[in-house]
Amino acid sequence: MNTIPEQVIDGRRRRRIHSDAFKANAVALCMQPGMSMAAVAMANGINANLLRRWVRIAETAPAIC
Repeated sequence: MNTIPEQVIDGRRRRRIHSDAFKANAVALCMQPGMSMAAVAMANGINANLLRRWVRIAETAPAIC
């Protein structure tokens, strides 16, 4: 069962593009104690594997002061 609405334009599915702010917010939610990545992913309508990739990138990126 697919709960995420498909975006169909011209009869073809298109990839969704998420803003940097959306990604940062989702990653920040994952960093809170007691929050699971699966719960954050479901609440934001994204795949848990995609969210895990964003978290991994955020962890390895150098911090900007």
